[in-house]
Amino acid sequence: MNVAKSITRDRKIREREEAVTYADRRSGTRGHEARKKALKALEAEASSEATSAEPVDPSILLSEIFDKLDLMESDSADTRAREVLTGLGFSKKRQEAPFSSLSGGWRMRVALARALFMSPDVLLLDEPTNHLDMKAISWLEEYLTMLPMEQILVVISHDRHFLNATTDCIMRLRDGELTYHQGNYDDYEKNTEDRAKMKKGQKARLDRKKKHMEQSIQKAVKHVKSTGDDKRLGMVASRKKKIENMGIDRTEGGKRIKMSYRVGFHSTTRAQVELEKEETAVHFSLPSPDELRQKGRPLVQLQSISFTYPGETKQTLRDITLDVEMGDRIGIVGSNGAGKSTLVSTLNGKLKPTKGIVDRLQGAPISQFDQDHVDGLTTGSTGEGSALDYIMSTFDIREESEARALLGSFGISGIRAIQPLKTLSGGQRARVTFASLFAGKHLPVLLVLDEITNHLDLWSVQGLVEALDGWEGAVIVVSHDRWFLEQVCSSVYRLHRGRLDYLENGVDDYIS
Repeated sequence: MNVAKSITRDRKIREREEAVTYADRRSGTRGHEARKKALKALEAEASSEATSAEPVDPSILLSEIFDKLDLMESDSADTRAREVLTGLGFSKKRQEAPFSSLSGGWRMRVALARALFMSPDVLLLDEPTNHLDMKAISWLEEYLTMLPMEQILVVISHDRHFLNATTDCIMRLRDGELTYHQGNYDDYEKNTEDRAKMKKGQKARLDRKKKHMEQSIQKAVKHVKSTGDDKRLGMVASRKKKIENMGIDRTEGGKRIKMSYRVGFHSTTRAQVELEKEETAVHFSLPSPDELRQKGRPLVQLQSISFTYPGETKQTLRDITLDVEMGDRIGIVGSNGAGKSTLVSTLNGKLKPTKGIVDRLQGAPISQFDQDHVDGLTTGSTGEGSALDYIMSTFDIREESEARALLGSFGISGIRAIQPLKTLSGGQRARVTFASLFAGKHLPVLLVLDEITNHLDLWSVQGLVEALDGWEGAVIVVSHDRWFLEQVCSSVYRLHRGRLDYLENGVDDYIS
C-alpha cells in the first residue's frame, strides 16, 4: 500500500515538473494555455498531498501498468529488439555485451536501434548511415520502407542511394528557407533542373519583349523630335508604363495569369522572373600525379599476403593477391571489422604482412585519407591553429600563397583558411585533410580513400566524383556509400573472412 502511495505521489510531482517546464518555454496563446495546465498540475499535486492518508487501490495502478505493457507489445519486445539489432549488424555476442564495452560507432548503432524499436509517431534520423556498413544500410532502407503509413519519417542524409530508397518528399533548407519537392532525391534534382530551364526561358522571352518595346519607344521618340508630332508622346508614356509592369504572365504549368483576378490589379505590377542561384558540385582541383620513372608496371602488388595481429591466432587477412595499376578505380566493401583498414594499411606500408610479399613501385607515392586524420585536426594545438598553419608547418611550405592556393583548390579559402581548425565543420576538416594528401614534395600516384564521404555534403561528394574522374592516378575506395562507389569504381572487391573476392556485378553482388 505504501508503495502504491509513493508511486501516485511521484507521478503527480513529475507531471507538475513537466507542465511547469513546458509552460516556461512557451509564450503567447500557447504559453497561456500551458500555464493553465501547470496550475492544474500544481493543484493536483497539492490535492494528492492532502489525501495521502487515504488508501490507494494498488489494482488500479497495476491495471494502468498492464495497459501500457500491452500498448508497448511487451510480450514480443525481446524478439523485436533482437531483430533490429541483428539487422544493424550486431552479432549475438555483441547484443549481450555490456553497453560500456562498445566502441563509439557501435554505441551510435544502439542509439539508432532504440529509436527504431520505440516506433514513435515521428522518427527523426540525422545521418543514420554514417556508422553502418553497406549491408546494415540495405537492411535499414528496407525496414524504413515498411513503416506504417501513419508514421512520419524525417531523414537528414548525404547518402543519395539511401535518400532515393527511403523518401518520397525532399525538404531543401537554403538561405534560411525551406522548400518542398515531391519525390525522392533524383526527382528533386530533375525537377529543380526543369524549373531552372523554365525560368530561364521565361526570362529570355520577357527580355525579348522588353527589348522590342524599348526599340519601338526609341523610334517613336525619334519621330516626335523630327516631326514635332506630340500626339505620339502619349503612346511613349503608355509603353514605358507597360514595360515597368511586365513580369511573369504564365504559371509553371503554362496557364496564362490574368491580372484582373487579383484584388487591386490596376495598381500592381506582375511578379518578376527571379533566377535562383544554381547549386553546382563543389569544385576540387586535384594536382596531377608525379611522373613515373618505370612505366607499365603495377604501382602495388600484393602477392599471397596474410596478416595476423600479435597475440591472436585468427588471421585477419588470408592469402590475398591484388595488382593496382595506374588509372585503376578499385572499391573495397565488407562488414565493419572485416579487416578493410588492415588491408589498406598493409598496402601503404603501415603494417607488414605476416606472410607474403607487398611489392611497391619505387618512386610511386601513396597518400591515404582516413577519419582518424580528420578527427586529429580538432585536438590540442592542431585544433587551435588554422588550416593555413597546419599545411605550412606540417609540410614545410614556406610561401603562404602556395598553401592558400592548395587549400583554395579544395574549397577552403578566405576566412576559413585562417580560423581555428576546431571551429570548422566536419566537411570542411575533411577537405583540409584531402588537401593535405597533395601537400608533400612528391605528389601521389595512388590515393587510398577510407570513408571519405562521411562528413561531405551531397554537392561535395558530387564534386569529388567529378574530380576523381579526371585524375590520372589510381584510386582505392573503402566506403559504405553505394552511389559513390558506383560512380567512381570500375571494379569492386569484397573482403569477407579474411579473403578478398572480385565481385563481377559490383556492389549489387555484395548486397544480394
